[in-house]
Amino acid sequence: MSERTGIAHRLWSIEDIAEYASYGLTMARKVASQPDFPSPIRIFDRAHPRWVAGEVMDFFEARKAA
Repeated sequence: MSERTGIAHRLWSIEDIAEYASYGLTMARKVASQPDFPSPIRIFDRAHPRWVAGEVMDFFEARKAA
């Protein structure tokens, strides 16, 4: 199983996204607010948003290919 397959279904925080993309938190938040960025999931009403790791990885891979 590849590393990607193992984490694709995990939920990432904005901190996880920043680490994956080698961005600071401010830039990660800016990217996550773009309309074409994957939609966040909120487990509870007041919970911090989470993103499906595989969708986030696909977003950044598409940017690399462009």
